[in-house]
Amino acid sequence: EHESKLVVYLLFDKFVLSNTSPLYEQYNDRLIKAGLLQNLKYEAHKNPNTPLPRRKTEQPVAQKKSDCPAGSSQSLGDELIDNILELMSRNNSNGTHAPENPLPQTELVSAIQNIQQNIDSNDALTQATSAPAESVVSEQTIANLVANLSAEREQLFQGLDRRRLPSVDTQMIDLVGMMFEYMLNDDRIPNAAKAELSRLHTPYLKVAILDNSFFTDNNHPAHVLLNELAGACAHWVFEDHLDRGIFPCMHKIVMRIILDYKDDLEIFTELLNVLHANLDNLDNKAVVIEKHSRQAVEGREKLETARLRADSEIRETVSNHNIPGAIRQMLGDAWHDKLMFIFLREPDADQSDIWRLAVQTIESILWCVEPRTTSEEQTTLQQRHTEVIKQIRQSIDTLSAYGNSDVTSELALIREYTQAAINTLDRPAAPACEDEHPDSSQNSPAATENKTGTVQPTVTDSPKEQHGSNSDVDSQSPEIEAATNELDDIPFGTWFKFCSDTVQMPVHAKLSWYSKISGNYMFVDSMGIKIAVKKRPELIALLASGEVEILDENQRPLIQRAMETIRRMLGKEQSAQA
Repeated sequence: EHESKLVVYLLFDKFVLSNTSPLYEQYNDRLIKAGLLQNLKYEAHKNPNTPLPRRKTEQPVAQKKSDCPAGSSQSLGDELIDNILELMSRNNSNGTHAPENPLPQTELVSAIQNIQQNIDSNDALTQATSAPAESVVSEQTIANLVANLSAEREQLFQGLDRRRLPSVDTQMIDLVGMMFEYMLNDDRIPNAAKAELSRLHTPYLKVAILDNSFFTDNNHPAHVLLNELAGACAHWVFEDHLDRGIFPCMHKIVMRIILDYKDDLEIFTELLNVLHANLDNLDNKAVVIEKHSRQAVEGREKLETARLRADSEIRETVSNHNIPGAIRQMLGDAWHDKLMFIFLREPDADQSDIWRLAVQTIESILWCVEPRTTSEEQTTLQQRHTEVIKQIRQSIDTLSAYGNSDVTSELALIREYTQAAINTLDRPAAPACEDEHPDSSQNSPAATENKTGTVQPTVTDSPKEQHGSNSDVDSQSPEIEAATNELDDIPFGTWFKFCSDTVQMPVHAKLSWYSKISGNYMFVDSMGIKIAVKKRPELIALLASGEVEILDENQRPLIQRAMETIRRMLGKEQSAQA
């Protein structure tokens, strides 16, 4: 019985089904002419083990969208595009038409190819590398580009019998045009990049005509390439230096598509690999440059902190001591440098044993050289000064690794003023030692001496005083409070947009480093080069005023955003006509 059924099936296939192909083709042609089920298509089986190339830094799509049901992305694309095409049909006064003698697709593709071949490879807009930035970024240039897109489509329609053009092809042509117009109005893409990418309008007309899945298939190579070019432009095109970043590579990619794309989608996969290789190379360079930028600012920060800490320690140690100007200058120079070296080199900085030894040595020097006011103090100094100076010499030897100094001159100076302190009561009181080294009191960073010879601290802000604190910010303002909370939660690597009336183009910068000591935030560009350092109160104020914005790096790809915007726009037109 099984063999009998198999024979019947084979005979039915041979004499009945084999003759139905023309019938199905006729029905398909009628559906196409009527603009129905235009996304219904046969699709070659794709090997899941050979996905489109991705950058090394990218996470596989399966991992990124693990929470989404299988096939949901594709289904959403079909529904979105079908909705757009339906709205376009409703808004079109002619509606969906089915020409009696439809224009063959090959003729339409040939007309597009002719326009593509006539695109000038030396178009003025592509000579941006040699033109001033202002000539590229002007709003008038963008308006001209939008007009050029419409002119290209009109040129295409004029070369064809539009009455024979199926409505689905007309809709695809219009949809590609609207997508590129959206790109030209995207604030994230620099105008120089918009000018370059707009030249892909005609080749992408051909892509959409040959393969309607371009819009709905998120893994379509031409779809992925355009999305990634637009995404790369946001960070890697520098309008003031177009020879840097991704612009030269992008120009070569655009020219390859214009000159070489006929109907083979493999060229988009090849160029996607080229784009990824260039972006990976830029990323690697930027990581190194950013590391050096961060190390440089960290070094300057630590050096400044060490200087302020040394200033503070010497100021506190010598305060309320009547010391000669020459000794004060020695402490403000050589010993100030020693404390800085210790702070920078010792892991525990000012909490280390070697720091405490240095401070104790300074205190011993002060004890030796300060004039005595009673005979008992004078006697004690006379009895102990030899031992104390010996300890000072040993300490100086121990501290010799932290900055060079003339040990012999320092000890001679200490002995000289120690002897003077011993003999203080044996001679008439003399004015304070200001005239002995007239410039020393002015040059010393540690302290200044008033007219009576007492030591007054220099006006040197502590790190906290110098850099300000969060109390400087008006916490009563809701905007300030919101900006403060937002700033506290952002991670390194977050992108900011700096806007100013004095700057023609907004500046995009990435947060690379923050100092808990000074409250400074360092920002770098895409190449890792430092472009700004902002203090915390200043940055909070800029965020609150809107002059600085935190950018959302999780934006949807260009084509998806464009389609969603087009659907909203067509929906509003439909509502207006109702």
